[in-house]
Amino acid sequence: MSKPTGGRVAEWLVQLIAKQVDDRGLVVWYDPEQAYGAVARELAPPKTTVARYDGGFLKPRQGIDHLLNDERPPRLVVHVPLERAETHSALVELECAGVVMQPRQQPPACNTRLSVVGRGALKSILGEDQVAEIERQAEAGKLSLADLNSLADRGKGVSTGVLALVFGSANPQEVALAFLRGDQHDEEIGKKECGPELRRLLQANFDVELPAPESLASWRHVLGRHLLLTDLLGSLKHQAPAALASVPAAQTAGGGDACVRLARTWRNSRDARDSYVTAANKVEDDLGLGRLELPVESIKENETFLRLDKDMLFKARQNYVDPKIRLEQTRLDSPRSQKTALAADAKGAKKIDKDIERQEALLGELKDFADKLERAAKLNFGDPAKRDSSVVYDPDLNDGVVLNIAPLWELVPWKEAKNSWEELLEGKYEWSSMGKLLRKKGLVK
Repeated sequence: MSKPTGGRVAEWLVQLIAKQVDDRGLVVWYDPEQAYGAVARELAPPKTTVARYDGGFLKPRQGIDHLLNDERPPRLVVHVPLERAETHSALVELECAGVVMQPRQQPPACNTRLSVVGRGALKSILGEDQVAEIERQAEAGKLSLADLNSLADRGKGVSTGVLALVFGSANPQEVALAFLRGDQHDEEIGKKECGPELRRLLQANFDVELPAPESLASWRHVLGRHLLLTDLLGSLKHQAPAALASVPAAQTAGGGDACVRLARTWRNSRDARDSYVTAANKVEDDLGLGRLELPVESIKENETFLRLDKDMLFKARQNYVDPKIRLEQTRLDSPRSQKTALAADAKGAKKIDKDIERQEALLGELKDFADKLERAAKLNFGDPAKRDSSVVYDPDLNDGVVLNIAPLWELVPWKEAKNSWEELLEGKYEWSSMGKLLRKKGLVK
């Protein structure tokens, strides 16, 4: 059997197909996800004919009809990059004479689902926890055949048994989170000399480069920065500013997905939150994220960095409210010009007056909203003479939703926001970041 150049997972699939050829002779291989095009082109089992569908069934049938005259099925593989149902039973005669291989086919040896083939190929290289994680990503469409082959190459030599003893798990997400939490495992990693295994595990699963000579603390910093920037760039998609164009981040779909999920778990973990905040603040300072112009629409649901939330109100007015006001002002100027050109009793004058009245009301509401938005962003409440103009709205996730939304009480139809705002001004939540911020602003009574 010729050996494919596609990698270990491709080799595994070829072995599965060759086994069915040896057992059944004729294999009809449906590839609806078109995940195995390169494998099909190179496929050449010994003493076996390979017929490939190229847009019509007539040509492949003409090329193999002479093989179907014997009582025994020929050694034949027919590759069809379509759903079986899309062939309208064009190959039913071949199917009956041999065996069908396709995603989710039974028995399992005939199941060519990429996640299943990947599991079979990788389970002897990687630990069960790693393989389960990779299978989940492949099932979700995050990994291609090339990605799986790359993981196989990078994963060779990873021994997860010792890592499981150190971290209590060999699952890449759980190991990485425990490592990011702090240095509590560093001494044990040193004693068991499993740093190289940890490095290979993290590199293979999160598409990150950890320099071999550097310390565990350095790896922790590099990994944290890598996760946070991958998470942010995933939100920005193709709208990242030039300043972020060259920052290191996961390049593969599987690595990106793994990074985003780990960043979310790290951010929401009560035990690991302090390490997350420390890492996020350092990245913010190093890259000056608070000074970058980032698209509001892309980051409005992103929670990677707190300082992006700090600027959200200013950017909401600048990028959305002010342009809307200018647009509606233009729409008001038009009927006003029409009215000026008409006599007061002219036909249509009353309708124009009503249009102007409605447009003026809308414009007034927008301007009022803009004023309230700016007041909340700058915390411009109370006596101007007592306010510190350098202090602006700066939410802290540790304060919780109610205290963070309290300064927006004029904008949200929620009584609890107004109540919490009044309590903050009375000094009730001195422990909170928002309470300290308002005292610094000069608003606490």
